[in-house]
Amino acid sequence: MKRVQLMIALIAGTLLPSAAFGQSYGYPYNTGGITRAEFVLLAMQHGGIAYGGTHCFTDVKTQHYAQAVCAAKQQGIVTGKPNGSFMPDQPIAFIEAGAIALRTEGAHFPPDSLWYRPYLTTLSEWDAIPNSVTNILMPISHSQAVELLEAVMDGENNGDDDDDNNDDDNNDDDDNDDDSDSDDEMKLSITVSDATVDAGDRVTFRIKLENEDNDDLEDIEVTAELDNDMEYISSSDDGHLEDDEVEWDDIEVDEDDTKTLLLNVEVDDDADEDDTLRLRVTTKNGDTLTASKSINVSDDDDDDDNDGDLDLSITESEDPAQEGDTVTYRIRLENQDNDDIRVDVRAFLDEDMDFVSASDSGDEERDEVEWDNIRLDEDQTVTLSLTVRIKSSAQDGERLQLKVEANEEEDTETTEVEDDDDDDNDSDDDIDVSITDSPDPAEEGDTITYRITLENNENDDTDVEVRAILDPDTSYVSSSHNGDLEGDDEVVWEDFEINEDQERVLTLTVRVKTSADDGDTLRLRIEAGDGSDTESTEIED
Repeated sequence: MKRVQLMIALIAGTLLPSAAFGQSYGYPYNTGGITRAEFVLLAMQHGGIAYGGTHCFTDVKTQHYAQAVCAAKQQGIVTGKPNGSFMPDQPIAFIEAGAIALRTEGAHFPPDSLWYRPYLTTLSEWDAIPNSVTNILMPISHSQAVELLEAVMDGENNGDDDDDNNDDDNNDDDDNDDDSDSDDEMKLSITVSDATVDAGDRVTFRIKLENEDNDDLEDIEVTAELDNDMEYISSSDDGHLEDDEVEWDDIEVDEDDTKTLLLNVEVDDDADEDDTLRLRVTTKNGDTLTASKSINVSDDDDDDDNDGDLDLSITESEDPAQEGDTVTYRIRLENQDNDDIRVDVRAFLDEDMDFVSASDSGDEERDEVEWDNIRLDEDQTVTLSLTVRIKSSAQDGERLQLKVEANEEEDTETTEVEDDDDDDNDSDDDIDVSITDSPDPAEEGDTITYRITLENNENDDTDVEVRAILDPDTSYVSSSHNGDLEGDDEVVWEDFEINEDQERVLTLTVRVKTSADDGDTLRLRIEAGDGSDTESTEIED
């Protein structure tokens, strides 16, 4: 019965429309059980992944689980709602928990029309579905969460150890005979986020140290030797770059425990095929374990004859940009063929980008923008434009990535986020803006009420202009505190007074127009002084 129910849920793809791990889908079982934040905290602890960061979502700031959730976001283990929230107190469904568990073990899958299908398949293959789970939509208990995480770790070890050992450089017969005791104490394995990449891609390596001894292991030195075509980006656990090596000092692994180190690199634009990252681990007693992991860099010239027919490039209007800024990307398509062609173009937004507009009838849905059937005559060049707004969740120094695919071609453009605190210490964080909506999802003809919370972090009283930019598929109904409608799509509160360290709330009510379609996303943008936020509302027929 369990497998039948799982397959029924799998076929009913509309029950799970996204892998955002932060959206509320109205599951029939979404009461009780371990919460999203609690499960992420447990998963990060179980996987030995370092914590770090705060204020990564609008509702994840400095709570006890914040550093674990923020580290998970940084590593791509979780994302959130388009408005930048995570909903940490929402009970988590089994399939979401299973996907997070697999991602903490480095499992990544290509996109699927049913996002959860490869996760469910892998959980089944690894025998990681607890017997007590009878539906992938049910919330899970703490004991089920622990059982899931342990099963995923066992499944990952059983499935990957042979491959990792085949990659080990430590194949000397004398070493295998003399150091058998140390081999039993410590195991080293490496997994990679993508085995085949393109030049310019970012790659995450997960270095797992497993202590099978009865004693704690201390003072372990870990060295990762980078390939010449790899550029260091970041690492967990105070890893630091020395020349072409990343070093970790004084790593500790408790008895019968594991420790996972994360290393992020970027493949050089001129990288050759079969780049290799090599890891060397030295234990406290001087014994050495060595393992290596290879990633293959694809050669675009070998793909097919169509690669040379279309030239794709991207430029941005502003780099670096600040939180709340709008950035316009110009996507240039050049037909180098002797025949007319038609091109489908897809742009994948960074999680810290909000869609604003697109030329040529570009259609946005779930952080992707699509242009269908763009005609390019022979030797013709067409330029598409895409405008996004940098979310408040974007952190200083973060590099946002826009990826564009057109036929067999693809290109990526990165935009750095720069905080202007150093230039204007008194203004950046003076006004905090947050928005909630009710109802969500909504239907055609419904009225939606937004609660706009403004917090003054200034040491003085201040008057701010508050501006609400309505979605084209909504019409103004009413607003509190004498908000005035300007034009058709903006509501303005002038000289709205907020005392120092005070929090005030505005309300705004709009009606969903008949032009809104099932599955559309309505967006309300609020700008107040130096603060801003965007709230998204789903349309459900």
